Amino acid sequence: MKVEIRNYKSKDKSQLLDLIDLNTPKYFDPEEKEGLIHYLENELEDYFVVEQGGVVLGCGGINYDDNFKVGIIS
Repeated sequence: MKVEIRNYKSKDKSQLLDLIDLNTPKYFDPEEKEGLIHYLENELEDYFVVEQGGVVLGCGGINYDDNFKVGIIS
């Protein structure tokens, strides 16, 4: 089955929140979920999801600072 990397869409939000829940507390602190929600709703620049068969497997992105001279992995 084909794996696709594509731009984040607001409809992906619930799957991303499910992913963070599946990985809490082993990899994420419970408080990070609220941070992700805030990020997705307010600070999103270039953000991508990895999807296979309609299921989001992962996500990540880049934010920019200093007039696009500095990239910050999100």
